[in-house]
Amino acid sequence: MNRVFEILFFLTIFLSYNIKNRRGEVNMDNKKRIYMGISMIAILGIVIGVSFALWNVNIAQEGINTITSGCLKLTLTEESDAINLTNTYPITDNEASNLEPYNFRIENTCNSEVSYNISLEMMEVENRLKSEYIAISIDNGQKSILNTLEETEVTYNKGDYTPVEGRMLLNGVLKGNESKSHSIRLWMDESVPATEETMNKTFIGKIVLNATLTGRYVEDILNGAEPVLANNLIPIEIDDTGKVTKANLKSEWYSYEKKKWANAVILEDETITYNDGDIIPESNIESYFVWIPKYSYQLWDLGSYTGLSTVDTTKP
Repeated sequence: MNRVFEILFFLTIFLSYNIKNRRGEVNMDNKKRIYMGISMIAILGIVIGVSFALWNVNIAQEGINTITSGCLKLTLTEESDAINLTNTYPITDNEASNLEPYNFRIENTCNSEVSYNISLEMMEVENRLKSEYIAISIDNGQKSILNTLEETEVTYNKGDYTPVEGRMLLNGVLKGNESKSHSIRLWMDESVPATEETMNKTFIGKIVLNATLTGRYVEDILNGAEPVLANNLIPIEIDDTGKVTKANLKSEWYSYEKKKWANAVILEDETITYNDGDIIPESNIESYFVWIPKYSYQLWDLGSYTGLSTVDTTKP
């Protein structure tokens, strides 16, 4: 822009210099030339100004950037009264099997798949009965001593009680809108001695449910029959050339609607770690597996035919 003003300035001087006569006077014709020159400069300035304005361009993206959040909401429903054993004492496992269990149901009320864990958190109370004296049976399974279960971080922060110890009871995956029911029994193990540490004590625990979104790819057409991988199975994708790469479980690594099957391998050397997208050489593949989902099939009433004929498709 500064360069334009310099050109206009020198153009003005040039016109003024050439319209003077030899005696240094300006005649009427020269005055006309002055006015014409100034008018041309003004017009030139307008044109240049307009030209600069026309160089401004405003272009917007045609598509729309969209971020839609998922849903994470689980419910825990008590299907029976909480365990309340008063004046209890050590009992045998057989006697414990006759105790009324605490039954509860967890439900995923969203469409997104979630992983969950269920823990029992022990509360701090005066004269607390320690977890090493408590036996537990989960879903009518074998007895375990509570303090031998995997320890978890305590998260309960409501009410008057403060959690001091957490033990893992169950973990798993809930598909969208899926629910599962569980039960637990608690009792004083028959091995508990009659000492000051065990008599006149109180045990208070609460079931705590924690869940997180898995982000794992799930295809609706499978209707809940999506691939389940054992610990030693590595999900893979195989291209048209036979190249094998480790699959990313969060992306579309299979599609039964498109006839792209979910494949997996067992490694010859399981100490080798592959990241998503890494090529897995044939030399390190011990065996291949493919996921075959359960389907419902439609059978036809063929009727009584003495030979080859057409099928009556009106009789499924």
